[in-house]
Amino acid sequence: MINKPTRRSIIVVAAFALLISACSSASDTAAENLAEKLIEASSDGDVDVNISGEGDDVTIEMETEDGSVSIGVGAELPDGLDIPVPDGGDVTTSVEVEEGVMVVVTYPKGDYDAIVAFYDDWTAGSGDDFDRQSMSLDTGGPDQRSTIWIGTGSETFVSVGDCFDVQSEESSGEEFNAVCVNINQGG
Repeated sequence: MINKPTRRSIIVVAAFALLISACSSASDTAAENLAEKLIEASSDGDVDVNISGEGDDVTIEMETEDGSVSIGVGAELPDGLDIPVPDGGDVTTSVEVEEGVMVVVTYPKGDYDAIVAFYDDWTAGSGDDFDRQSMSLDTGGPDQRSTIWIGTGSETFVSVGDCFDVQSEESSGEEFNAVCVNINQGG
């Protein structure tokens, strides 16, 4: 599992990069350079920042000596990810550091049951032991469902849950419009 200091660094890095990208065109190298300087100052390390895309379709990629972070539309699965990911999703967050890999993939809201079945099959045949927990929360509208598989004796977990995809044209901010898969694979 990614440790707390690393998580805090990732959050700080992402926040600075998002702030800078929101204030400029994605092709603006001055914004990338400023983001690099701010992130380097906050993390005591050398950082390479690449901001690509326009408007709502911005991807921010950061490389440090500790690993890489990719956030936004068009992020890619990290090379070190050993856990399978169903086809048809959009990678919105990808982190690969020495401590492990973290990824978030968003799917259409109707895919919940199929994705849960996918991870039920994968965990049953993975050769590792996983504890499975499911819950449904009454939110006054549609229930919010969540299923999580936690590796026993490892720092790995997979969660599938109803969520909001703000990039989606179906986003009203009032109803869940997507399914989010969160994977944390310990190193």
